[in-house]
Amino acid sequence: MRSALLQLAQGLAALHAAGKLDRDLKPSNVLVTREGRVVILDFGLVAELSSGSIDQSGSRGSAGAPPLAEARPGPPAGSGAPFVGRQRHIDALRGAFERARGGRATTLHIHGASGTGKTALVRRFLDDRARVDDAVILEGRCYERESVPYKAVDSLIDALSRHLSRLPRLEAAELMPRDVHAVVRLFPVLGRVDAIARAPRREIEPPDARELRRRGFAALREILARIADRRPLVLFIDDLQWGDADSAALLTDVLREPDAPALLLLLCYRSEDAERSELLARLLPPAPSDGDEGDVRSLAVGPLTPEEGRALALAFLESARGHAAWTGHVR
Repeated sequence: MRSALLQLAQGLAALHAAGKLDRDLKPSNVLVTREGRVVILDFGLVAELSSGSIDQSGSRGSAGAPPLAEARPGPPAGSGAPFVGRQRHIDALRGAFERARGGRATTLHIHGASGTGKTALVRRFLDDRARVDDAVILEGRCYERESVPYKAVDSLIDALSRHLSRLPRLEAAELMPRDVHAVVRLFPVLGRVDAIARAPRREIEPPDARELRRRGFAALREILARIADRRPLVLFIDDLQWGDADSAALLTDVLREPDAPALLLLLCYRSEDAERSELLARLLPPAPSDGDEGDVRSLAVGPLTPEEGRALALAFLESARGHAAWTGHVR
């Protein structure tokens, strides 16, 4: 056990030295071979430590913990996995973003089989929007074995709490709705935000749980609307297939018309699990991808074309050559 923990720590240290932060480390993503070698799997939620934004890289793969004598810093930050192709998908994402920025609440269902690169596609798009458009990007993810209320939006609310806490006090105060403490009753993490803690409280408490939920949903909707009035706002939820009915009710209420917040909601999920999803069964279904009506649309992500596959292989080869040259340099 001591040896395994030491190797795990060394593997994480190598990631950190490369400017990466693994935000999805859990038992199912750590394997131990028969020889006792520890291997870290699945980098779908790896964040860039060097970036001031909350963008995340979409690289996937595995990292073995190097022996202690061989442990060394990784290549410079920013040398993430190559990204090629997917121009049609990027164009669809940009179109959805422009509709939201133009004042229309827009939802895009991004679905495909496991491993087709849905998360990497969205991360590439979000990197561009944060850099080029100064967008506020709030990200969350569902976990199959997690049992918490509003599990599809719980980590999204954590991201919202961090965003509000980073704002200047007066700017954050301008985003506060009259009934902000109702949403704190649903998501206590928001109570850590200074602007929320300082907000006045209503003297009359909600008479029952249903009214508390209604007020909490309304307050969250107002916060998001005020953020979107000032800067482009994108909400991204990954692995949505594991979401619950309460999350579906919240998302439906936040985006109900009329006067829904002018934000872009990206919902990413595995198509093979969609029919069994309690959340997806309750959400408004997307319109045909080629239709002009409505603001709920679908974007299917399949395998790369043969041309894109060859381009990706060449890009990985070039990346490997650069890494080898850098490793030789630091020796």
